Amino acid sequence: MVLTMMTAYKLQVDMMQELLAVLRNLAHCAEGSAHVLKSGVPQVLEAMQLHNTSEAVQVEGLAVIGNLAKGCESGRITIIREGAISRIVGVMEQHVRSELVQRVALITLWKVAYHDSDGTAVVIQEGGMLPIITAMKTHPSSAAVQIRAVRAIDELIRQNKDNALLLILEGGVHPLFQPAAYVSSAPLRGELYRLVQSDCRPVLRTLLAVRSCRQTELNVRLALLYLCDSSDLIVSGIFSSLHDILCITSLLNDELPETRAEGARSILQLLQSTESPISFTPPVIPKACNSPQNFEAFVNDDELSDVTFEIESKTYHAHRIVLKASTASDVFGAMLSCSMREAQPGALIPIEGMRYNIFCELMEFVYTGRVSISPESDAAELMLAADQFLVTKLQVHCVQVLAKSLSTENVWNTLKIAHQCNLAAEMGEPRSPGDMLKDACICYLIQNMASVIDTQEFMDQRHILSKMIAHKVWSVLPKPD
Repeated sequence: MVLTMMTAYKLQVDMMQELLAVLRNLAHCAEGSAHVLKSGVPQVLEAMQLHNTSEAVQVEGLAVIGNLAKGCESGRITIIREGAISRIVGVMEQHVRSELVQRVALITLWKVAYHDSDGTAVVIQEGGMLPIITAMKTHPSSAAVQIRAVRAIDELIRQNKDNALLLILEGGVHPLFQPAAYVSSAPLRGELYRLVQSDCRPVLRTLLAVRSCRQTELNVRLALLYLCDSSDLIVSGIFSSLHDILCITSLLNDELPETRAEGARSILQLLQSTESPISFTPPVIPKACNSPQNFEAFVNDDELSDVTFEIESKTYHAHRIVLKASTASDVFGAMLSCSMREAQPGALIPIEGMRYNIFCELMEFVYTGRVSISPESDAAELMLAADQFLVTKLQVHCVQVLAKSLSTENVWNTLKIAHQCNLAAEMGEPRSPGDMLKDACICYLIQNMASVIDTQEFMDQRHILSKMIAHKVWSVLPKPD
């Protein structure tokens, strides 16, 4: 009776809306659904085509198709055979601004693909992924659209994990989880959880169990990263800003070791995917400050010495003219100026907080512009001594030695030394010695994350370290156009 009336009144939009509503209700039950499936699907699609500008007709037609597909394999087969998927995609494209149409279309696509690899294949074949993404972009504040889109994508990926790459290539990663107003919504959070919880993504199960859906957007991005870890196409689409990298490195802040491990693995996977190696470039050793022929013979020589330093109850003989003329440091020249107490004849100048052999190495550099740091363990102390006396070029020597000798045992103290150094960069140099040393330490930590993230030293500094690691990773990644 209803189908007969649809033929008789097919040009009357109001009547078609009412008749489609009746079919929608009939399709809710098994008996009614079977009756509609016999010959009703072509008429439903014809009505939608004839009245393609009517939002009400499209909504009712989509609802009929959705009810026929729900839980009924024969219904899905008939719908696919009659070309209903193409009609659904067309409706979504034509009524992209209608939140109601998008909601009903999304749930209909989900029903067609639900536990059905053939239905999923047809949805993808008919170009169904892009309209889903477009709906999410167009209606970012609609929780209903976002939830239904997540369900549809979940099913498409669940049936064929290769569709995750298609999602990325269609630009669907960011809109999928960007609606900030709804990431805390319990229904949406539950759908997001299901999306990254399916069996084809075992690596992510631990992460999600640990995170309990916190930082949901990040979790899904990581899911897609792992899902497509053999592809280098994913990085520019997923991690395209420093904020994204900070999201990953924030996992290193977590109290739970499982989460920190996932964060470390994600960073290394990201670097590997982009072929962006983390390495420290040693600084160029500057030329000698003074001519060795002029001052080397006077190093700690008491014959012509006119100024004496006391370190650890030992004396060191120096020469005012050499210290004032030295281009290595301005501190000694200022110290020996006439207004300073140390400038008085015969004054013994005490040097506190420094070992004698460190001061000797410092003065050797001031006199000759060269230094032999021996043993290498002296480099850290010498770095601080050079900072105290503003001998920037000596610090560059120390950076080279310290960077080469980094280990899991000394990296923490070396990083502390770097933070204590306050000297500015030399003219023409983009970085100060302290910044160079920090960079060397961060490179080492990234290269050895698996062995350092669970140490107490890392845990004590994890918040600042995670940010430093993020900035380093971002500096080497290819930037989006």
